Amino acid sequence: MFEPYPATDDQKRLIEFKADVQVKRDAAERHGQDVADRDETTAGIEAEINAAGMRGNVAGGRTASSRFRSTRRRPSRQRQDQLNWHAGEKRLRKQSRPGVGSHP
Repeated sequence: MFEPYPATDDQKRLIEFKADVQVKRDAAERHGQDVADRDETTAGIEAEINAAGMRGNVAGGRTASSRFRSTRRRPSRQRQDQLNWHAGEKRLRKQSRPGVGSHP
C-alpha cells in the first residue's frame, strides 16, 4: 500500500496560515463586513499550497470535474420490468396493425 510523504514544515505553516485567514474571514462575514479581499488572499494561499506539492482539493468539497449521480435516478427492478412490458406491448400493437411495418 502507498504511504504518502509526511507534510513538510513549510506545507504545515501554509495550512495553518490558511486556517487562520479563514477564521478571520468567517468572523468578518458574520459581522457583515466585505470579505472579497480576504477571499483573494485565501485563493492565493491555496495556490501556494497546491504549488507546494500537497495532494487533494485544498478548498474542500467537490471539484468541478467530479460528478455524482444518485441511484434514485435508476428505475427499480419492478419499474424496469413494467417499462420492458410496455415496450413489448407497443411492439405487438405496431406489428398487429394492418399495413404498418409489413411489406408485400
